[in-house]
This record gives sequence, C-alpha cells and structure tokens, in this order.
Amino acid sequence: MVFWKKNEKEERDVRKREQKEALDRAKVEEEKREAARQARKLEFLISQTELYSHFVGNKLKSKSKPSDSALM
Repeated sequence: MVFWKKNEKEERDVRKREQKEALDRAKVEEEKREAARQARKLEFLISQTELYSHFVGNKLKSKSKPSDSALM
C-alpha cells in the first residue's frame, strides 16, 4: 500500500513538473514571437518616418526654389 501511494505521488510530481516545463516553453516562445512582432513594428514605423521625412524634405525644397528664383 505504501509503495502505491509513493508511486502515485511521484507520478503526480512528474506530471506537474512536465506541465510546468511545457508552460515555461510556451511562455518563452510567446515572448520570442512578441519580440519579433515588436521589431517588425518598429522597422515599419522607422520606414514610414523615413518616407515622410523624404517627402516633406522634397516639398520644402520645391517651395524654397521658386522663392529663390523670384528674388533674382
């Protein structure tokens, strides 16, 4: 009887440990996915900023050229 109780307890402990390890692995994978998603989002936002800067810079240059020619 003692053997079976000990055996059942060990099996429960093993199951709990396996479940905890599985949860930890899932958590690590989710963190990796989230980090990758945030990196992609940051790259997207940086590219959008560069595009905006490029177009605004061109717009400012084109506006300043006619006023320069009007002064001459």
